[in-house]
Amino acid sequence: MNTGEHTARAAADKSVIREETTENKIWWGEYNRPFSVEQFKALVARVQAFAQDEEFFIQDCHARADSEYRLRVRIITEKAWQSLFARNMFLTIYDQDELKHFVP
Repeated sequence: MNTGEHTARAAADKSVIREETTENKIWWGEYNRPFSVEQFKALVARVQAFAQDEEFFIQDCHARADSEYRLRVRIITEKAWQSLFARNMFLTIYDQDELKHFVP
């Protein structure tokens, strides 16, 4: 993907799905714009159509070394260098049993 001269993400480009679990927990406004469930489903369909014939690099990792606060993360990238960058940022899982039951 080529973003041109604009490589940073603007705070105003963030949307949150507005539904019953987020309705009263989000400070809605300029920086937390509501995104409907229908809009989200349409976006997922577009992404799935795009990804249909593509190859991706996928890895399951952990964020946070302390097992009490560990966060499971699945990294999906288009390029190998992006995946390698993520591997340096997150903790690799070596336990095959843990990977079999991994849910990000």
